[in-house]
Amino acid sequence: MELLDMGMPIKRRQTKNNFGFDNVVDVLFPIDSEGEPKKPTAAQYKKMTKKKINAVIVKKAKKKKHIVHGSRAMNIQMSPQFRRKADDYDMWAPYSGSQADQLEDELDKVAGSDMFYERDIVVSPDVLTGREKIIHQVVHRKTEKSVADYMKKPTRAPFIVLDGLRFETLAHAKKTKELILDYCEDEMFCPFDEKRIRKTKRDLNRIKRFEKSKKKKK
Repeated sequence: MELLDMGMPIKRRQTKNNFGFDNVVDVLFPIDSEGEPKKPTAAQYKKMTKKKINAVIVKKAKKKKHIVHGSRAMNIQMSPQFRRKADDYDMWAPYSGSQADQLEDELDKVAGSDMFYERDIVVSPDVLTGREKIIHQVVHRKTEKSVADYMKKPTRAPFIVLDGLRFETLAHAKKTKELILDYCEDEMFCPFDEKRIRKTKRDLNRIKRFEKSKKKKK
């Protein structure tokens, strides 16, 4: 960390943009008596609302052309009665680790403090590619919950565009969930836990019920 004459520390990190070129991101924080970034105050936490956090995430996704997948992508394409609660954003992005780092910095800048951090978790192999997946999470320090999960963009990721934001198609989401359940017919070889399987079954059931409701209206 490099201290500036104005009494503000600078957090500088080398990241990659969508085209693989290096970016340097500078984020300034108020500092404490030890010359470290000040911890967020109660007032700052209160001011950094979920709505404000989501606005930063969506603005970045539109600019970088990231693809929203998971529950938010399904919800926006289905009627309200078939939706489920979505707490965070699931994103597909090139150089996903760098994108998560950039979002963390952008959120910290808006918050005016070191309110977020990035953590990586390894999850079960991708059923479409067989490769191990790494999720880069941007986490809120107070709640310890992720506000956005970034993963490497699949080779084939069909999407629709709504209000300038890209969403995984419902057909692709359905196909992926069917593949997961087919893969896990033999429990001995299933890499997913029971919670993930139950969630996948519920999501697939929601999609099928929605499709059935559309046919009835025709």
